[in-house]
Amino acid sequence: MISDDLIMEIKSKINIEDMISKYTILKRDGKNNKCICLFHSEKTPSMVIYSDTQSFYCFGCAVGGDVFSFIMKVENLGYIESIKYLCEIGGISFDISDKDNQEIETKNIIRKINIDTAKFFYQNLKSEYGKKARNYLFNRGFSINIIKKYGIGYALDSWSSLLDYLKLKKYKIFDMYQAGVVSKSQKGSYYDQFRDRIIFPIIDIRGNIIAFGGRVLDDTKPKYLNSSDTIIFKKSKNLFSMNFAKKHIDKTVVLVEGYVDAISLYQHGFKNVVATLGTSLTSEQSRLISRYSKKVIIGYDSDKAGQIAGIKASNLLSEVGLDVNMINLKDCKDPDEYIKKYGPDRFSVIINDSQNITDFEISKLKKSIDMDTNQGVSNYIKQVIVLLSKIKNEIERDVYVLRISRDTNISKDIITSQVNKVIKSNIFKKKKHQYRKLTNLSRFNTDNFIRGNEHFLREIKAEQGIIAFILKNSNNLNDVLSNITIDDFILAIDKKIFSSICDLSAKGGNMDFSLLSKNFSEKEKEYFSSILVKFDIISNKKEEIYDYIDILVRYKQRMTKEDIINMDPDKLRDFYINLKEKSI
Repeated sequence: MISDDLIMEIKSKINIEDMISKYTILKRDGKNNKCICLFHSEKTPSMVIYSDTQSFYCFGCAVGGDVFSFIMKVENLGYIESIKYLCEIGGISFDISDKDNQEIETKNIIRKINIDTAKFFYQNLKSEYGKKARNYLFNRGFSINIIKKYGIGYALDSWSSLLDYLKLKKYKIFDMYQAGVVSKSQKGSYYDQFRDRIIFPIIDIRGNIIAFGGRVLDDTKPKYLNSSDTIIFKKSKNLFSMNFAKKHIDKTVVLVEGYVDAISLYQHGFKNVVATLGTSLTSEQSRLISRYSKKVIIGYDSDKAGQIAGIKASNLLSEVGLDVNMINLKDCKDPDEYIKKYGPDRFSVIINDSQNITDFEISKLKKSIDMDTNQGVSNYIKQVIVLLSKIKNEIERDVYVLRISRDTNISKDIITSQVNKVIKSNIFKKKKHQYRKLTNLSRFNTDNFIRGNEHFLREIKAEQGIIAFILKNSNNLNDVLSNITIDDFILAIDKKIFSSICDLSAKGGNMDFSLLSKNFSEKEKEYFSSILVKFDIISNKKEEIYDYIDILVRYKQRMTKEDIINMDPDKLRDFYINLKEKSI
């Protein structure tokens, strides 16, 4: 479907390093670049971008691929959508019809369903049936303009009003189900997902309605109901009101817990506000914020649950390099209540007076501990030491140590010594955790692609080496083919890669990663990337490739009786045929 010429034209105009640098900061590491991985939480860069192969690989989470893989993951797009996205950036014409790709067509249908669903909910709010919902919104202080701005609507107290409406629009029930606007009972019947709720459309950064959040009008549980994940919506990767906030962010974002808080603040002039989608902040959401901002001011609820969630959120935000402050709401439950009670000017003051996360936690500690007793001071010091160990900047950490020393009359050297002990312990634990994680990832990859062939790891390494060698020395392909065939490979995935190499060579194409893997799944691309990484420093000597070939062609002759007994019938038949051919 996608021509090789188009793929190469895109790659000639869009360098993978330039593309990734739009999302994070790259640091030169020899001939390659490294960066903080965008697909898992980390503080030390583990994603490497390889300029020679125009690919990337993360040693922390084993995600890898080419520029198309990167855009698919970071923007939550399908393969064809990533092609279109990159063509738009590169100013390249791309005339494939959406109907020629089932995934794009399905996504487009879901987006249309969401648009019509949002219109239906909005009309419900304006109708006589929406009077109760309108009064609720007006009582919460929402203006007509802000209701229009956010497209707020109302789901009728009915089991099938939306379902019937969308049927009239000629949508298929299964497509409604895929969109998440209708649910399916155990008996197989379909019904409206949202009933008797205020509806908040969730819009992505490109302006598409991707999901909905619904709030009850009373104290019924659950208070909020959100769309389930769909092929166009991932709850962990989106933020409410980010489509509006991104236009007004000036290095700072205000993060709140719910839709009402976000809309209330926006209405009162705080347009750089975003909210999570009914769940705790995720690492993906933190990275999304970091694309637009350098600093986050957390305005979570003032109750215990809200403060705990705020601390957890601050840790995630700090991990992606953001400065984090916390708002003190004093006697108010949430930002919406505060702004109604004291007004927007006072809210501006508490934003300006917001404390960085260390000051906030120290203040909270002081209030919770009796500092007039020796035991209280001891407990305070122990907990403060843990807080100070999280500060990366040594000068900033030293300032806090000096302050704590003065407050408690404890020697600065003693506090510093204890903080350094915790830091060293954390570093050791982190390295141990990373080692286990990498080991588990290695096992995970083995389980997925090497399952059933664990006895032949030496041979598998050889066939991977052959693949990596050919990619760097494609002129040696004929020498390889004169000694082995695709049937001599053990792993199905390695056979697929080798076959792709042979096919591309026959067409006279370049040994380009994107061309070779364009029909691969993302997991297969990640495996392919891992081979390139593993053999990144492979030599160009022919002797090395012949060593690999020798290992591979002789592996069947060296198999033990136990290996043969454990073979499945298909492999046993291939083994017999191979031996018969070699004996002729």
